[in-house]
Amino acid sequence: MERATHDADFSKPLVLLARDQNKLVGGLIAEHVLAWLKISIMAVDPPYRGQGIGSSLLIDAERRAAAMGCKYLYADTMQYQAPQFYLKHGFQVAGQIPNWDSHGHTKFFMTKEL
Repeated sequence: MERATHDADFSKPLVLLARDQNKLVGGLIAEHVLAWLKISIMAVDPPYRGQGIGSSLLIDAERRAAAMGCKYLYADTMQYQAPQFYLKHGFQVAGQIPNWDSHGHTKFFMTKEL
């Protein structure tokens, strides 16, 4: 029987930050695994939304993912969060779970081919 071992090259983190002067106003945390970049968290401070910060973070993440050899992007989001944002940026709904939070909100699983 083979034992599982930790391979430091299997997973690589990607952390991007957006600043206004010295103030942190947004960020993206992702992980490169095999041919995928999985976006775990992307957030923009509410007063800074609608100014292209989220789009810039996502575009930079895509560029870096391609440079790392990724072929796909993955993100999940709730119905009340950002499905339209991801769709606008070329993601497709790969799956969904209705009533994910027991309050009637759907969780969307989004993918994009680079």
